[in-house]
Amino acid sequence: MKVRSEVSTSMPPMNSDVTQIVAGGVIGVLTPWVLGSLIVHLLLKGTGRSNIFIVLGYGFLLGIFIATLLLRVFNSLGISFEVYLLQGALVFGTMLLAALVRSPRVVRNTIPEHPKRQSEIELLCIALLIALATHRLYLVSHEVFVRPLFAWDSWMNWHPKAAIWFHFGNLVDFVSPTNWLKLSHEEPTYTLGNSAAWNYPITVPLITLWMMINTASTSHGMLYLPWILLSLAIASIIYGHLRLLGVSPLFGSLAAYLLLSTPYINIHVALPGYADIWVAGVYTAIGLSIFEWQHTRRNSFLIISILMIVFCGTLKNPGIVLSCLSILALILFQLINRTRTAIAILVFGVTVLILASWFDTSLTIPVIGTFGIEGNIITISSLGEFALNYHPVTPYILEALFVSMQWNLLWYFLVLTVFLATVRRQKFIMLSADFLLIVLCLTFIIFAFSFTEHSRNAYNFMSINRSFLYLAPLSIFFIFRAVNLLKGQHAKAETVLAPP
Repeated sequence: MKVRSEVSTSMPPMNSDVTQIVAGGVIGVLTPWVLGSLIVHLLLKGTGRSNIFIVLGYGFLLGIFIATLLLRVFNSLGISFEVYLLQGALVFGTMLLAALVRSPRVVRNTIPEHPKRQSEIELLCIALLIALATHRLYLVSHEVFVRPLFAWDSWMNWHPKAAIWFHFGNLVDFVSPTNWLKLSHEEPTYTLGNSAAWNYPITVPLITLWMMINTASTSHGMLYLPWILLSLAIASIIYGHLRLLGVSPLFGSLAAYLLLSTPYINIHVALPGYADIWVAGVYTAIGLSIFEWQHTRRNSFLIISILMIVFCGTLKNPGIVLSCLSILALILFQLINRTRTAIAILVFGVTVLILASWFDTSLTIPVIGTFGIEGNIITISSLGEFALNYHPVTPYILEALFVSMQWNLLWYFLVLTVFLATVRRQKFIMLSADFLLIVLCLTFIIFAFSFTEHSRNAYNFMSINRSFLYLAPLSIFFIFRAVNLLKGQHAKAETVLAPP
């Protein structure tokens, strides 16, 4: 990677003391979080399907996304990444929205009432779960702030972009190693050791860059505060949606705790900088917002799901595929009462793919780029070229799911839940967005590792576990939602969210 000694004079000094770094990191997270939460509150305040946990969870994700979009806008307009300009823009937007929030109109939540008040034992159990989650969060934060380990993949593929952009004060171009060798280097241009990383989506480096600008540091643990808070945001969204279904506070707290105590999720928090946990969190937000839209037809949740779909597509290459699958889910649920139309569209799509592969077809799709099929070769300009050949990786997939002790037996419970729901013919459990997105994501993962060159990463377990991280939080929500209905309690929840 090309090294340049000059540092943009417009950037904050690098020798800021710890107090300034910590204060800058906290402010860097809080301002977009408040703005995002205000937007979510304005979207949901008239729906009767909201609570503080949903607002804060979605608000965190949306706020971080807005911060990265702001960096893109500043760069395109040629405005320097001055912290006071960036924060000023967020504060100004927050003040405008705050004026709208003061509207006196209040809509009563259509949340099923829990049949009884929480007993002292239940309250004690909730307090215990909160204490355990807090202790786990403290231990993980200690790893990040006090004795950090710099994750190889993060510092190989993601962090260098943010550091270079921080030094130059703009989004300097990255090119492939081959093209980099051909350049005259009159203009600052960089590449990365990983031959494909230069073309990765840039939102995750932008998140790190945002924290660098606010902390005036390129290596302090406060850069990764968003990764720590992300786990809390995911837990908050899951708990909030379970409460909308009438799940008891204790049962919902247990779901949130199981998420926060899942070993592999904690690995990606304690070794921050990776994009995978962001894909998992945003994909969970997509699934649960589509779930609400599917059963209540509140367009506010449709808007949130679309925003999260866009966010997911800017995080990582698999996020682009998951965004497309989420759009497919939206289309299917729009046609849920038009079975013949849905079947016709499915048959038409499969037919088009078969004919395209037969006649070696290519076309250009907005955002995705050029999509071409030539025999068993699929080319997607934004992702690369894939030769489809079967690889027997099933034993390795099963070992990653059911033998590796890093999921708290999550996948065993998922299989058991699906089995019980099938035996008891619970259509409401199976024909919902959360389960469909789990199936679509799982299908994509199995296909990618079984039929492409990514099979080598299944044989050596290098990235297969990270892939299952995408659907882990959504699977926890599905299990607790299904168990809540299978218990036969809170039948009113099913009445409120009856399929359209």
